[in-house]
Amino acid sequence: METITEAAVVSDDSQNLRTRNRFGSRCNPFKSAERTNRQHANHELQMMGTFHDSIPIYEIDCILTANGFRATEAAIWCGRDGHSNDQVGDRTWLSVSWHKMEVTGRYEIVAYVS
Repeated sequence: METITEAAVVSDDSQNLRTRNRFGSRCNPFKSAERTNRQHANHELQMMGTFHDSIPIYEIDCILTANGFRATEAAIWCGRDGHSNDQVGDRTWLSVSWHKMEVTGRYEIVAYVS
């Protein structure tokens, strides 16, 4: 039995829990909201850009809280090179790496949630 409705089961087989959405494409009914929020947050972190005059802690916190995660814990992020890992959700961690460029003095920032 194969039907295409908003939450129609593709087959009666209990092993096959894949469904089709209203557009007919396959979707995973067990995809968590936290996973979706991670995807949105990673997209926004990517759009933030790579090079900054300082480490953009405030901007990162705004992106995290806008997507349902906790802000980073209070810490001193300093130095020419560094890395930080913070738990910002039940199953979500923020990873931030930075490097201060010698010539320009700007920071190269790599930030993502996983």
